[in-house]
Amino acid sequence: MILNQKEIRTQVLEESNFNEGKLFKLEQGWILRLKLSTKIIDQNVKVYCNLPPDPALEFTRSKYFEYKWKYLANSIKNDEFNKFVDINCHLPGAFNYYFTYAEQSEPKKGGSNFLVDPKLCLKDGRVVQAESLQFHTFLSKLLGPLDEWKSRLQVSKETGYNMIHFTPVQGLSRESNSSYSIRDHLNLVEPADSNGKFGLHDLKNLVQEIYNDWNMFSLCDLVYNHMSNDSEFLKQHPNGAYNLVNSPHLIPAFVLDRIFYHATLDIAKGVYTARGISSQNPSPNSMEALRHILRWEVIPKCHLEEYFCADVAKILGKIKEIGLAQLAFIEKNLDLVKNGPKKGLNEEQKRCVWNKFGIIQDKEFKKLGSGVDYDLVVDLLSIEFESLRLDLDLINSGENSNLLIGVYEKFSILLNQKNDQIKCRINEFLTEAVNNVISNYYYFFFAPDGPKWSHINKKQPIVQTYFYFPFEDDSVLGDEKKVCCQDGLRIQAHNGWVMGDDPLRNFADESSTVYLRRQLIPWGDSVKLRYGNCPQDNPQLWTFMEDYTRQTAQIFHGVRLDNCHSTPIHVAQYYLDIARQVRPNLFVIAELFTNSEFIDNKFVAELGITSLVRESMNAWNANELGRLVHRFGGIPVGSFFQSSNRALQEGIAHAIFYDVTHDNKCLITSRSVYDAFASSSLVLMCDCAVGSTRGFDELVPHHINVVTEARPYKKWDQKIDRGIQKGKLLMNNLHFEMGVKGYSQIYVDQFDDDTTVVTRHNPSSHESYILISRTSFSQPNEWTPKNVSKPLYVPSRIERVVFEAGTVKIADSDFKPSDDFINGLENFHLNIQENVNFGCSSFIDFIDYDGSRSLVNFKNFPPGSVICFKVVLNDESKSELPFIRKSIAELLNTNINQESFNNEIEIILNRLNFDELNILLYRCSQEETSEGIFSDVYNVPNYGPLVYAGIQGFISVMERERLTNNLGHPLFQNLRNGDWILNYTADRLKKYAQLNNRENLMALHQWLFRLFGSLSHLPRYLIPAYFDLIISGLYNKSTQRSLWLMSASNQLNTKLENFDLMNASKFLEGLCLAGISLVGNLTSAKLPDTIIQTDTEPKLSLSAGLPHFSTTYMRNWGRDTFISIPGLLLLTNRFTDAKNLILSYGSCLRHGLIPNLLSEGKSARYNCRDSIWWWLKSVKDYTELAPNGYEILDDSIYRLYPTDDSEHPSQEELANRKDSTKIQKLCDVIQEAMSVHLNGLKFRERNAGTQIDDRMKSEGFNNEIGVDLETGFVFGGNEWNAGTWMDKMGSSEKTGNTGFPATPRDGSAVELVGLCRCALEFLITANGCGKYPYDGVVLKSAKKITWSEWARKIDDNFEKYFWIGDECKDNLVNRRNVYKDTVNSSHKWTDYQMRPNFLIALVVAPQMVRRKNSLKSLEQVKQFLMNDPHTIGIKTLDESDFNYNGYYDNSNDSGDRRVAQGFNYHNGPEWLWPVGFYLRSLLMYSNDKENVLRYVKKHLGKLYDTMFSNDWRSLPELTNKDGQVCSHSCVSQAWSLATILELAHDLSKLDD
Repeated sequence: MILNQKEIRTQVLEESNFNEGKLFKLEQGWILRLKLSTKIIDQNVKVYCNLPPDPALEFTRSKYFEYKWKYLANSIKNDEFNKFVDINCHLPGAFNYYFTYAEQSEPKKGGSNFLVDPKLCLKDGRVVQAESLQFHTFLSKLLGPLDEWKSRLQVSKETGYNMIHFTPVQGLSRESNSSYSIRDHLNLVEPADSNGKFGLHDLKNLVQEIYNDWNMFSLCDLVYNHMSNDSEFLKQHPNGAYNLVNSPHLIPAFVLDRIFYHATLDIAKGVYTARGISSQNPSPNSMEALRHILRWEVIPKCHLEEYFCADVAKILGKIKEIGLAQLAFIEKNLDLVKNGPKKGLNEEQKRCVWNKFGIIQDKEFKKLGSGVDYDLVVDLLSIEFESLRLDLDLINSGENSNLLIGVYEKFSILLNQKNDQIKCRINEFLTEAVNNVISNYYYFFFAPDGPKWSHINKKQPIVQTYFYFPFEDDSVLGDEKKVCCQDGLRIQAHNGWVMGDDPLRNFADESSTVYLRRQLIPWGDSVKLRYGNCPQDNPQLWTFMEDYTRQTAQIFHGVRLDNCHSTPIHVAQYYLDIARQVRPNLFVIAELFTNSEFIDNKFVAELGITSLVRESMNAWNANELGRLVHRFGGIPVGSFFQSSNRALQEGIAHAIFYDVTHDNKCLITSRSVYDAFASSSLVLMCDCAVGSTRGFDELVPHHINVVTEARPYKKWDQKIDRGIQKGKLLMNNLHFEMGVKGYSQIYVDQFDDDTTVVTRHNPSSHESYILISRTSFSQPNEWTPKNVSKPLYVPSRIERVVFEAGTVKIADSDFKPSDDFINGLENFHLNIQENVNFGCSSFIDFIDYDGSRSLVNFKNFPPGSVICFKVVLNDESKSELPFIRKSIAELLNTNINQESFNNEIEIILNRLNFDELNILLYRCSQEETSEGIFSDVYNVPNYGPLVYAGIQGFISVMERERLTNNLGHPLFQNLRNGDWILNYTADRLKKYAQLNNRENLMALHQWLFRLFGSLSHLPRYLIPAYFDLIISGLYNKSTQRSLWLMSASNQLNTKLENFDLMNASKFLEGLCLAGISLVGNLTSAKLPDTIIQTDTEPKLSLSAGLPHFSTTYMRNWGRDTFISIPGLLLLTNRFTDAKNLILSYGSCLRHGLIPNLLSEGKSARYNCRDSIWWWLKSVKDYTELAPNGYEILDDSIYRLYPTDDSEHPSQEELANRKDSTKIQKLCDVIQEAMSVHLNGLKFRERNAGTQIDDRMKSEGFNNEIGVDLETGFVFGGNEWNAGTWMDKMGSSEKTGNTGFPATPRDGSAVELVGLCRCALEFLITANGCGKYPYDGVVLKSAKKITWSEWARKIDDNFEKYFWIGDECKDNLVNRRNVYKDTVNSSHKWTDYQMRPNFLIALVVAPQMVRRKNSLKSLEQVKQFLMNDPHTIGIKTLDESDFNYNGYYDNSNDSGDRRVAQGFNYHNGPEWLWPVGFYLRSLLMYSNDKENVLRYVKKHLGKLYDTMFSNDWRSLPELTNKDGQVCSHSCVSQAWSLATILELAHDLSKLDD
């Protein structure tokens, strides 16, 4: 619905994450976009990928290209979240990228494999998607001479297949003629070659002819794992296989193999007849006798354990030789040895060295050829010989002789022990081997499902051989002798299959014991190929197989990797890369029997496998088959519409779902003939590639064996009604149509034990095909019900019966196999009718349609029955759909902030203001319920209340669940169950529109009301997807509108042109949008109506935090507001809102102070000393950032309290504003505040007492403010009140802390001194440029103090009074090299507490601090207040302080005074807003800009994670210790957001 959208998939780079075992698939033309994870956002990352950036460059797997980082157009400087790498997926195949850190030598930090799918194109250029492919497998050897192939392949064309799968087309083994045992890789299979008449070039022409004439693709097997025993290549190059010369570790297994082989010969000769083992019709009772003979009589004669053991006597002799040599050296150099260094090991150390001694396997596997490490022997003897008495005869003295005997005896004991351990292990292997032989014997001769051989001889041995042995029979001993000569080259290990083995392990390597333990199911006609690790290890083999690969890729459109799970990945990868050089869009399929999705994905990802073969024959009943259909069949019906630009999701391998493969048992014999079409039709309903095997459609009632079958397939004879062919044609065509037309969604319903209903749905047209199949996994009998027991409910209108079919028996004749060709059952027929009139149906009694849904009643539906309906929307839904689609398209294609508008929704969205956006997007429960409109956040059944009533509440959930297509989430279940959410969303906007005449919200309500009204007429399963699309579209456009309103380009503000939020990253956008959630027009918390000549826009107030500070008197905090204004309103170009707040609060000035709690000005409290200074900083910032910012100083306001004892004016007075003496310019209000402070003031809060604060003691209502005229420092407060942001008042009666402020901070608080100095700098500048009329204050004494004089006093005294240096001797000092928190507080010791408040002073007033001291203090902060890698806030108190406790719990009712009722609010918990000042100060003062920048970005990464990991999409007020979540914190705090935005602005101004 969105025009011209580029498909982009984003993946995040994470350290140590290589996505092993994960599958990521893309399509050609898509972009893989890489972004840094927040954990490595600070790193200098380099990205390398082996997909060439330029399509003209050739792909080489080992060649990587560096991809350079980009930023989105016009990005804000140093906004690392806007940084990305784009990889253009222009080439199909398997690729890899990795990344490194530029400063570190360690090569790879993370990365991933990814796939780009091939495209199969018909000759007219049409692309056939994998989901539209129907494979048909042929055993190539059964197609006859090449000039007859087309007549046999035509069956595929006529029955609707479009991809022919050929088993190997090369020359096969003359020993077995197995379809997968290739003898001649470069020539055509017999009899296709017609004795040399035809070659592979002729086959190439045939494949091209089929492609041109029939629009059919062709695919052939590639077999890399083995060759036939009689391969000419291996005769010339025997090292291409695992033989006994290049792999001597196989010698013991070979000898064991010959033991079993000769045991077969002995049984055939009658050697064991007397012991109950007969060669003729052997009895199951013979198994235990055979087990005993093999294990305890025959095998022991060959001493197989000796291949692994050592000759103890021989080794001991060598050890004694070494010992004698050492003794001779000692005797010769006695003085040197006596005075030389000694190892002097204690007994434990000696034991550790002795523990290293063991037997080392002989690499040539000669009997008793294993040895020991003689260097270690030398060390051991040296250690033991240190105990010799050098003053005695070294050998003959009794003491030394005993020592030597003891040492040699120890070696002897150890050697014998090690030998015994080896013998024990080998005997366990041999026991296992014999047991496996007996199991094999049982299967082939006695098992009910086995072949039940009746004669033991060479052709029917007790066990198949593991080694190709091209020599005359001799004896075990005679055969064993061949391993020592060149004959060993031709004794080669067979390939095979190891049940349950690790497919990533080569079972023929030396580390494997598969052959010795007889764990292999061998393929006796083929030997395993030995590639080594690279072409240099076996150049002849690699080159030969390369020719084979190229030739195959030249002929076929695709390849099937046979036995992929046992093919070394590096081998298959090498050859597939070559094949793609020949045919870039090579379609690669494979079978993987790994029983591990992890390993499956590893193969698929590293090899670039397009599709994996999946088998419906693995199902044991209808329910399991339905599960497989659901698993491989597509995405669920009603799935969400996904954005073209989204996260790259891990996927599962695309499937080729076969009803029957050429390896499967015959379905007819393992289930029933009635199940053939029933199960096959279910497979064909899948939205994936599907397949079948020639013979199945003709109902061949036996397995067409890839080895033994020699008869050819029957030629096409113009008959389509044989077996189930007609049904297959119909279903193949339907499968293709559904794939091409986009029926991409599926729903599987297990109707009853045998009946499965599958729906294929088109998410565009909302048409569906519904197929009902009654399977027959067992032969029906007279008691089998002939009908289903209930009607079928369809939530739409059934347009027609596409077809109905049933398998019927037409004769009782027995099957007679033809001698001339492969034939099927002739006595069963598939009755099939197409486009059946409802009244003429054989299965349907009637269909009850009530205008919205259909109820299908069956009259007859026996096993094997299949019926298919075409289903369309009911008339009402169908009539509403165009309007829904049109409306959504208009929404999604809306252009924000264009000069002209094209439709209704575009007009509405482009007129929304901040007040309306706040309502539309946000509003927490407290805000929503306070408005008196009978609304609250939506409470989702079985989930809970959303965090916002606006659409962000829904988006936070839907964004998360949409990625994984989690349709089962309670929110979506609620949407399916009824219209409650639809009504809630639209009605809520109407209520707000009526509340304050918000015309745009009313228009949006009406638009949604119409759209949702239409939407409610759609089938309920479609509602979640459309609701998500509408709400997501509305959200995206609303946020775009928000960002446009906040952008510098919209405001034409050149002061912020390099901080244009239209180009912000997701993180900066998130900060700004969270700001919108906090700024709104609430009835319960209005600003006073005191601004002269205000515009008509509503005046919005700023919540300190959600949800606790959102309504009534608790919403508007002066301090919080003005800390937040620079970031949330000024940097976001919301100058009107900022001005309204500055002027509104300014009109409430009293006692020279700005209110702490505004309470609409009526009940304002003046109990904080810092709001005034934050207010002044906001005025300063406004003048600097707003266009014509100084004009605010001349703006007029109506003073509520022109004198300290003024009463609040009446509503009438406020409405008329006739008292001109109360109208003042802002500059005059500022001047009054400065004058009051310089002259000093003591006052008691109005209405002091429990009516305004029931916790504060009486003394706490007494306030004082002033300026120390000696130092210039502002001061104030007393020990009974808390006049700064650390304002927690005790409230625990139990502990007695009620009325005690936790942090009085009276005297001169460090940040207030800094803010005062900041204000003075502003006034000096403003006065100097003629924008502010006053240059100072005249005191009551008539003495005038200028701003410059005042500033100079502060500059001269700040370091003197606040710095705690190394030289400070005060016994109250806890930390040095930091700034005091206060000066002259009532409790002297609190001056020295280490808190983060001085960081504010460093940023706002750098003029008054010394750079070197600032740097020292910042190091202390890093070490003691920001010292945990998980912290996102900053400790409010040094952890070593007695009062520190990092866990805030406002409900704590303990007896601990320090934490009761949250008394430690500011005594340890980690607050976020000061972090902005900390990081800004690092940028300002540090000399190591590069590392500081990285540190800052690292912390921003943690904040990003915090913001987007919670549904509020914001930053919290605080956390507990080390970043732990604090449940009593506001989850969204204004100043936490604001100071980070200021940090981002500082980053944008950094020089390169």
